[in-house]
Amino acid sequence: MKDIPSERYVKVGHRSKGNDHIWTVKVRYLINQSRWCPECNEYFCQKILQLYMNKIFHVEFRPITLKQAFRLEIQDGGLLKYDCYYENVEIGGKNF
Repeated sequence: MKDIPSERYVKVGHRSKGNDHIWTVKVRYLINQSRWCPECNEYFCQKILQLYMNKIFHVEFRPITLKQAFRLEIQDGGLLKYDCYYENVEIGGKNF
């Protein structure tokens, strides 16, 4: 299995708030399952989406649980998370 490229382990990392986060992950997990930093627990695609949303709407979009956003209880899905959430977004003069 070590000869299969997707089964290799690679060292990856990024800088977050002045700290270097470095970890080892199988290539297939990084590509197919979008596994990202175990310390930040932010997925790469999620981060890209947040950056675009921040630039488009000029507000800071952050991930938030449904419990935090709508006060849903855990049994009602309160641990599910929006990748980007902002309470009031205006598009074309309409507030959403």
